[in-house]
Amino acid sequence: MAIGVETAVCPDCGLLLEEEPWSTGLCPRCLLGLALTGSQAEAPTLELTSDSIAPGAVLGGRYQTRALLGRGGMGEVWRAYDLKLRVDVALKALRPQLLEKERAIEALRDEVRTAREVVSPNVCRVFDLVELDGQELVSMEYIDGITLAEVLEMRAPLDLGEAREIS
Repeated sequence: MAIGVETAVCPDCGLLLEEEPWSTGLCPRCLLGLALTGSQAEAPTLELTSDSIAPGAVLGGRYQTRALLGRGGMGEVWRAYDLKLRVDVALKALRPQLLEKERAIEALRDEVRTAREVVSPNVCRVFDLVELDGQELVSMEYIDGITLAEVLEMRAPLDLGEAREIS
């Protein structure tokens, strides 16, 4: 352990928390117990209608958020653990200021309908449009990997053949 580096411990069981970005504030031991028992009594449940989604929150009694993966024009995407199916998923939520706009909600529904038609090894699968705590979210396949921006940061410029393959 490096000198001057603070280590976090789980407030429930005292286990040292992992340092990966997705696991901030999450204890693997408590998460495993939560998944195996199906009980959400120990985990905080947050409503989605506020800006309060945070790692470790249980949404709709089913999805435990792990990390914010990214933000875009319409919303944000979270890595989450499906407590019922015991798998990682990605959840896309509309930005809070768009929740009241029917046009934005319909655009999200259109996105799901269109994405379900696409079958390709190069596109993540969209599972469903789920309603949690009064908000519709897109449940989709979580793919562990790095972004194009990260690839470019590590080894830009790409050779022409690799750039063609990616595009």
